[in-house]
Amino acid sequence: MRAMSDPSLMRPKRPRCPTLCLTLLVAGCAPGSPGGDALAEGDDATLFEGARLIIGDDTPAIENAALLVRGRTILGVGRAGELVAPAGARRVDLTGKTLMPAIVDPHSHVGYYDEILDTEIQDDFREERILDHLDRFAYTGHALTYSLGSDLPTFIDARYSDDPTSFVDLRERSKGDDFTGARYLTVGRGLAWPGTGNPRSTSFYPTVSPWLAEAAVRELAAQRVELVKLWIEDRWGFIDPRSEEPAYMPAPIYGAAIREAHRLGLRTIAHVKTVHDWKGVLEAGVDAITHTVEDAPVDEELLGLIRARPGFVNISVLTSQMDGGSATRAPGERPEWLSDPLLGALKCPAFLDEWGLAFERMAPAPGDGGLWAQNTRRVREAGATVLVGSHDAGGRRALGWGSHMEMEAFVNWLGFTPHEAIRAATSATAEFVGVADELGTLEVGKSADFIVLDANPLDDIRNTRRISEVWLRGRRVDREAMSARWAAACRAAGRLWARRRSPRLPPVSEPTPARSARGAATAPLTSGPVAPGPRGACPRTKIRSARRSCSRQLHPGRSRISGRPGEPDSADATCSGGGCAERDPEARALSVFGASSPCRRPPTGAWGCRTAAPLRSESRRRGRRPNTRVRLPGRSSSTSSPPGCALPRGAHAALRRPG
Repeated sequence: MRAMSDPSLMRPKRPRCPTLCLTLLVAGCAPGSPGGDALAEGDDATLFEGARLIIGDDTPAIENAALLVRGRTILGVGRAGELVAPAGARRVDLTGKTLMPAIVDPHSHVGYYDEILDTEIQDDFREERILDHLDRFAYTGHALTYSLGSDLPTFIDARYSDDPTSFVDLRERSKGDDFTGARYLTVGRGLAWPGTGNPRSTSFYPTVSPWLAEAAVRELAAQRVELVKLWIEDRWGFIDPRSEEPAYMPAPIYGAAIREAHRLGLRTIAHVKTVHDWKGVLEAGVDAITHTVEDAPVDEELLGLIRARPGFVNISVLTSQMDGGSATRAPGERPEWLSDPLLGALKCPAFLDEWGLAFERMAPAPGDGGLWAQNTRRVREAGATVLVGSHDAGGRRALGWGSHMEMEAFVNWLGFTPHEAIRAATSATAEFVGVADELGTLEVGKSADFIVLDANPLDDIRNTRRISEVWLRGRRVDREAMSARWAAACRAAGRLWARRRSPRLPPVSEPTPARSARGAATAPLTSGPVAPGPRGACPRTKIRSARRSCSRQLHPGRSRISGRPGEPDSADATCSGGGCAERDPEARALSVFGASSPCRRPPTGAWGCRTAAPLRSESRRRGRRPNTRVRLPGRSSSTSSPPGCALPRGAHAALRRPG
């Protein structure tokens, strides 16, 4: 696949067949007509009649429509009474309902968040959690979700599998007829400057030189990814205490990654949030950007770069759920969608109660969406294709929920019509991720992936959340079983939620230093009580509190990027295994790409490496974690900080090496 930056390199669109043509096509295949023998046995054919049908492209909706499906394939689209169903076909009356294509989500982060316990888990990237997350996307009407850069390669590359002989690529497995969840695509491991990758994942490729970036891209190409993810951000003020340079990926490195990706026929997508960096990646030839410009109004120079790039894609992220989405609400008021039945099936009641209390203390989002929405509107006016992406990861970005919030924001803040917002979440996204031949529209020959809605979203875009049924691969999703499973898990977790609500000790202004396994002083992870554990260990249940602690120290008040109050996920505070701290930094970097190292297995962990078994077990036994230092406001650069606020010990020497 070649870059999308050149319109001549875009995939050619399939010839469209008008509704009348589709009707005649199906009628011509009826029993007794040429080709009818193939449909004479219609036991597995289903005719859905009477609903309003939104095709998903620019064409108007079809009133009183008919959709003929056999197996997982759409055989006909037309008006009720005009399609001739094969003998034995089952008929489903959907009068008063609306059909729309299932959502194709180009931006999520799956696998590391426990949605029941509301806990981020970096070092336990397991299959059952990913499958549960894909079920949540299916439940909410998604045909596919694209995980952008926080995934380990365990499920897409047999070399990383515990049992390569029985390995099945999850991307291929998720296409199967018996798969219950949404289809799974991933960019694998994203590229980032050490300390600035996704703070919830330890999987990114640490790129400190152009050749490392090129090597990472080649490794991704071997894993058959089609997009290369680049994180270009200082993560709300990350500071390398031994360098005066900004601690994020510079232009020579991301430029090398983009050039190498294009040479190999891959496209690139960058996580970028500032005017300066948007200009830099556009000049370097990036194909798409996630997020919008958050630090300042876009200027004419940036808009000119966009105008010169037909086909450029922006997957904007407008609705941080902490702000209450784009629906208006009064100060101190909870948003109305917090009681939405769709969200209620995804999240535990105790979580929603806590979230509601947070909204009561939170100012509403600006009525026009503020700077983020203003910039996205101008980017769209300059010619960029703006797509809906959920950015769902878990917690307050509930898996499966964000796409519906984004579609609403596209209407409320960006001036999209409901029809345009649906297209931006279906056919346009399918075209971008390369699945338009199968998903995105309800057309003959495509997969029968659609949502049955109780109300018309063209009247009110919020009606995309009023889901009656979801059909994926021609099969009805058992949403009742899914919601029952999650409700039972929430009930079982009731005691843990009650314990979380117990009173905690007040914050301590100057925490008493603890001693780590290496003897260096480190501040406790949290200001509240922590259960006893191994000396120097990082309590797994306190990861979120650790990020809050880091966030307060790194940017008291407001963040450097967005000007918003610091959010729990805005600082790089991981609690990863410390085995990598025992090795030379250069050896760590080399091990990322399979070069000679003491690793027995492919890389995972804070630096993308896994130590040999004896060292790994010794590190775990002693509770060893990397020691870190960070420059805190008003203190010397040698002040200790909670683990994860900066780079592991010894990393800075590698960063200072030339090249």
